Amino acid sequence: MGGFALHDTDNSFLRVLDERTLEELDKTGEIEWPTITEKEIQDRSKADIFSKGIVLLQTTWFIVQCVSRFSTKLAVAEAGGGDPRICCAEWDHILALVG
Repeated sequence: MGGFALHDTDNSFLRVLDERTLEELDKTGEIEWPTITEKEIQDRSKADIFSKGIVLLQTTWFIVQCVSRFSTKLAVAEAGGGDPRICCAEWDHILALVG
């Protein structure tokens, strides 16, 4: 997720640039490196402390429920993402939904 977006002269979105393509376009002089500060990046971040806290609480509750159901030999049904490893791998998507 994220990166630098390439726009044409009409400011129409063309595509997201990866690092290699961005460097190649810079070497050929077709674009200039964008100027963006760390503060601007943090301002656009979707993950504030509140949303991270909510995700942490939900994940903790999910794990507690799974452990308690497993210890009492009850079935552990898939909840939303199913495998907790998928939820961890898709952290950015979860934060985008919460934020």
